[in-house]
Amino acid sequence: MDEGLSLTALRARIVRACEVEGCPGLPAAAQLELLSGLLQRATRKEWPAMLTVWAAQAAGQPTALTLDAAAAWFALYLCARILDDLQDGDSLLLGPEVPTAQALNLAVGLLFAAQRCLSEGQDGVRERLRMLLLSAQVGLCAVAAQVAPAAGLEGAWAVARAKGGGPYGLAARLGAISVGAESAVEEGLAAFGAALGEALQAIDDALGVLHREAADLAPGNCSLAVAYGLAVAEGAEREALVDGLARHSQGEGEVAEEVFGLLETLGAPEYLGVAAQAALQRALAALAPISEQLRSEGRERLLQQVRSLITLPAGCPPAPGRPGGGSASG
Repeated sequence: MDEGLSLTALRARIVRACEVEGCPGLPAAAQLELLSGLLQRATRKEWPAMLTVWAAQAAGQPTALTLDAAAAWFALYLCARILDDLQDGDSLLLGPEVPTAQALNLAVGLLFAAQRCLSEGQDGVRERLRMLLLSAQVGLCAVAAQVAPAAGLEGAWAVARAKGGGPYGLAARLGAISVGAESAVEEGLAAFGAALGEALQAIDDALGVLHREAADLAPGNCSLAVAYGLAVAEGAEREALVDGLARHSQGEGEVAEEVFGLLETLGAPEYLGVAAQAALQRALAALAPISEQLRSEGRERLLQQVRSLITLPAGCPPAPGRPGGGSASG
């Protein structure tokens, strides 16, 4: 790995940016404690924190701008994860002991820190400006899709592309920009990241059914599994699914098992397994035309992420579910 491009360096860059910007409403000591704990939990593995770095290593020779780009993206990613948890009523990333107000303040601080990472430095001014604009655009698209999604299965896929595909595509694109990659390489890496993000979203929603994640049944969650179930269910099954979702939204938590059972019967996990496999194949196809232009180390790290997902988690078999109701490819 290129010297200075490590998880330790990435964490330090984000902390430094947060110290400069501050987190509104959080005392400095509380901010450092929350942020340090968050970064340690979120970087136990290199994925996805190092995606921007790996894309840069594949596209060319990383620079100081690469670390800034990687830190900016990961700060945005963590901000989005915190906000998503707050919307769903989860506490997966920060833990249940962190009050909502503190979590929100930390998310805002991370957003400002991402901007700080890209706006500092005299090198690559044009590239930094472009990165800032791209980050804002992807972020706005994700928020818009989550707040006012289109109806139906295609609408749920639009949300998945905005909050899954878009951010991962941005991570790979920022890495390419940071090393001055040619347009074809940049577009290929961005397409790779976007497809990989869609696959991860499909797998996550499939596992939400299998692991009985009640938050996935919330009306504003835009779960692909729920959207698929509503698209293909007919007659008594559809009535039972609609009724179960309505009762769950009114606080009847015990009905969740019934709803998840229906989604399994309707083939939602299998459908999403097919969708994930299709997205992973698109990720590989995006790299194929530019393969000879990529450096071997970075390219191999990217391919490792696809290989780790080709065999889907237990319970997500790549077998077709019921036909109809939208495209598995999103």
